Amino acid sequence: MTTILSKVNKHMKKIASIISISFIICASLLLCSCSDECEHEYLTSSVVAPTCGEEGYTLNTCTECKTEFKTNYKLPTGHTLSETVFEPTCEKEGYTHYACACGYSYKANILPPSGHSYVDTVVEVTCKAAGYTEHKCTVCGHTYRSDFVSSQGHIIMKEIIPPTIDTVGYTKYTCEICKESYASDYVFYSDVHGGGIVASATVVSKGIDVSKWQNTPIPGDSYESLNWQAIKASGIDYAILRAGNTGYETGTIHKDPVFELNYKDAKAAGIMVGAYYYSVATTEEKLNEEIDALLEWLDGKEFEYPIYLDIEDKKLLELDRETLTKLCIKYVTRMRNEGYLGAIYTNQDWLDNLMYRDVLENYCDIWFAHYVSSNNETVDGIYQWDEVTFGAPLSMWQYTDKGIIKGSNMHSTATVDMSYCYKDYPTIVKTYGLNGFSVGTDS
Repeated sequence: MTTILSKVNKHMKKIASIISISFIICASLLLCSCSDECEHEYLTSSVVAPTCGEEGYTLNTCTECKTEFKTNYKLPTGHTLSETVFEPTCEKEGYTHYACACGYSYKANILPPSGHSYVDTVVEVTCKAAGYTEHKCTVCGHTYRSDFVSSQGHIIMKEIIPPTIDTVGYTKYTCEICKESYASDYVFYSDVHGGGIVASATVVSKGIDVSKWQNTPIPGDSYESLNWQAIKASGIDYAILRAGNTGYETGTIHKDPVFELNYKDAKAAGIMVGAYYYSVATTEEKLNEEIDALLEWLDGKEFEYPIYLDIEDKKLLELDRETLTKLCIKYVTRMRNEGYLGAIYTNQDWLDNLMYRDVLENYCDIWFAHYVSSNNETVDGIYQWDEVTFGAPLSMWQYTDKGIIKGSNMHSTATVDMSYCYKDYPTIVKTYGLNGFSVGTDS
């Protein structure tokens, strides 16, 4: 360092000597050139300070002839540099910035950009929004997305909530993925269950009810099929099939051995079906056991007509009127809550004397058993409801247990119960999604 300064000083001395000699020569020339005309009274001078890159001097000016010359030269000061370090970022290079107050600057110590440091977050696809992977730099926060997966939309599960006497029914739609749900197709109790009384005893359809007693047994605890095509050809529109019964002595619940067979064959022949259970339940607990079994047998099937509780067994005679009526209501209510159109089968004597008829008529559909007499005149071969004897017409009337259908392949000693229906049950059941049907199923 000392050697460098020494060389600089020697160099500067040479420059000063040259300047001084030049000054003397110039001054002499000036004096000589204008000595005859001007005495050059040097009355003004101004000092020009040296800058980073230019020398300083004193500017001398003749006040009369304006002749100028410079003296007292000073070396340039050189740049005074400030130093600022810029660290590299994810996208920009780093460097050291040197700057002088005069505006001169330059960069040195260049470092390459550091590059992004990304953390990946997978955003799962939803029913409403696309999925993707989000990449976010932990240093600068820069983000971008990739690996997009299109939204797949809702996958809807439909659940029928049937109406009760106290609550409205509706259809609940729930997405299996996001669990978002909404309700529609509201159904009120009065829409489906207007009670057992109908406005007019005009026959809508004609039907029969069957159990194992109509089928001919064959070896191996099996039964022959009925000829359902012949039954349909005879003018029968529907069949109420016995699903099962409770043994009087044992209290054991039995499935009717031909229930599945009759269901399959009747459906195949185009005959609509309902079902009934022959009950001996005297307590709510026993009734629920019967319903549990019944629901298991009904599962996976579709019934256009109600699911009846058969109330006529002598064991039920031990119950008082209020208890028996309440059991009927409990049956119908639970069946409604399970999505079925439950109803009651009984005869006129029981309905008038062993139950509260007015309560049941207003609460549920009733299949009324009373066999024809001389008072029941016919119109076009159809027996007429005797309102004086029977009271206001109920939704279905079993008018005989002596029916015979030629070619039906029924047991040689068997007759069959026959009924008239005064309600359009298939439309009601399918409109409101009951008895295994979806809401709005075409009739």
